[in-house]
Amino acid sequence: MRLSISANLFNGNLEHIFTLFTEYGITHVDLTHTDVKADARSLENLVDLSTRYNISFNSASGLREYGGNTNHIHEYDTEMARTYIRASKRLNCKTLVVTAPTIRSKDIDQKKIINDLRILANMALPYNINIALKVLPWSPYIGSYEAAQDIIAAVNSPNFGLALDTFLFICDAENLDVLETLPVDKIFIVQCSDLAVTLIDSLEELIDADRSKRLLPGDGYFHDDIKHICNTLTSKGYHSPFSVYANGNSYHDMSHEALLQRICQISLA
Repeated sequence: MRLSISANLFNGNLEHIFTLFTEYGITHVDLTHTDVKADARSLENLVDLSTRYNISFNSASGLREYGGNTNHIHEYDTEMARTYIRASKRLNCKTLVVTAPTIRSKDIDQKKIINDLRILANMALPYNINIALKVLPWSPYIGSYEAAQDIIAAVNSPNFGLALDTFLFICDAENLDVLETLPVDKIFIVQCSDLAVTLIDSLEELIDADRSKRLLPGDGYFHDDIKHICNTLTSKGYHSPFSVYANGNSYHDMSHEALLQRICQISLA
């Protein structure tokens, strides 16, 4: 299994970081919204580094709270989408991750969201970029993989699919049985995160864990569950890299070398 790692784990001089990636055999990196929304000079620097160090950008996140809005907010969303798509193309990044609105509004409905996601997929299609919808359980519009499958069917575009997140399964926000119904050819990225607590009692705790307590696989209690999910998807034909995503504060206190050593020890097979 190939792994990709999230750029949010590393801060500092990019030249040094990419040098270390090469030394530790890292070949795939997932970008954050700040990377993709960067100015032209920063984007060109990333393009140069990826070429010189032979590192591919596996995915880019950033289109958050997207879809269903009206008037000036809709215009802003559309312009942001164009910016991210063009930046992804320049970076040769094949997958752009999007999340639906998480705050209920009388001005937003499912039909508007579907229409905006269809337009987004159509905008990305000429650039050969996949749009991966990421489910957030606290979204009143797309809060489960069952709902996401309905959205994918309604959008009906070859480049529109899912960003699967192991975090939702280990937090019991999703049932593992859903893996049997998900179309693997529509899963464009699998994000892998562990957790150090065994029970989440409320939606507020789930949101907090999502935003600040994700761990590398093996640093929490659910490594075996994560491996089971990855092996199930592999057996069904998933062949893209598995994205290692963590945001626990402890990782920012580690040296880059120590963190990369830890990442290289991760096994999902």
